[in-house]
Amino acid sequence: MNAKQLNYYKHITELIKKQYNYTFEEIKPEDYWDSNQITMIKDRMAKCSGMIVFAFSYMKINEGKIANISQQIVDEDYSSPWLHIEAAMANAMYNFPTMVFAEENISCNGIFDDKVIQNDELMFKINFNGTLSEDDEKSLSGWSRAVDRYKRTSK
Repeated sequence: MNAKQLNYYKHITELIKKQYNYTFEEIKPEDYWDSNQITMIKDRMAKCSGMIVFAFSYMKINEGKIANISQQIVDEDYSSPWLHIEAAMANAMYNFPTMVFAEENISCNGIFDDKVIQNDELMFKINFNGTLSEDDEKSLSGWSRAVDRYKRTSK
């Protein structure tokens, strides 16, 4: 994480801890060096009631082309593919309410695509630019209510 991403991460996690009294089960990049990564993710998720994904820039493609179609890629940032796997597991295996904080200018394809999120009542997304707007606060509150419902009905 760069300094801006780290500051945002700290700000949001502290806000959620304080405002909603939630604790976190973090999966960090170094956790993936062991074998059986999918099992590790599944086991860690089993302890949880919701998910937060920080979709920060992981790689930048300066110029390229998507295979088999003519779509050009120019100066696009992408999040880690593991984030898509984790979010899909949370959604499919556990029906977790999932909040995605997408860094501005990140290519939000796959499970983070706006159409996917808009059509799933358990998926929430905030495009971050350093501050939370009133709409962002409402989205965060909606995610928190879904987490609390999940806690009441699943444990």
